[in-house]
Order: sequence, then C-alpha cells, then structure tokens
Amino acid sequence: LPTCVCEYCIDVTTVCHSLAVFLCVGFFLFGAGLTVGLSNLACGVCVGIVGSGAALADAQNPSLFVKILIVEIFGSAIGLFGIIIAIIQTKSANMGNTVG
Repeated sequence: LPTCVCEYCIDVTTVCHSLAVFLCVGFFLFGAGLTVGLSNLACGVCVGIVGSGAALADAQNPSLFVKILIVEIFGSAIGLFGIIIAIIQTKSANMGNTVG
C-alpha cells in the first residue's frame, strides 16, 4: 500500500469493509421496498376484485354486506402484513455514520 501523503489517511481495508456493509444494507432496504410494494400491489388487486363482487352481491342481496365487508378487510390486511415483514427485514440494517 502506498504511504500517506496527506493528513487524512484512510485504511483501504476499512473502506472496503464499510462499502461492503453499505452495499449489503442497501440490498436489505431494496428488498424491504420490494416487499412493501408487491404486497400492496396484491392488496390493491384483492380489494378491487372483492369490492367488485361486493357491489354486485349487495345489489342482489343487501343482507350479505357485512359478510363481504369482513372478507374485504381480510384482503386489506395483506398490505399491513407486507409492512410488518419489511420492518422485520430492515431491523438489522445499520448504516453507521462514517466511511473510514
């Protein structure tokens, strides 16, 4: 390794290790973002399909409204589960505050 010619010396192995940690944490956060995005996309599709069926069923038989509303709430819970899983995924992510 070359000798330091300035007053701010950074050990190359420390920088490489820090960059590897930052890259790993970046993938953690990217994976958590994909988890939230895809689960909420599935949640939206589910709510749309169930909502359409709920409107048709409610028009034919108004007594089914509460039962179908409960099914729609279960479909909406998929989005909340995605957020909870993303929080668990990023719990161990620690960026730190220095590079060197």
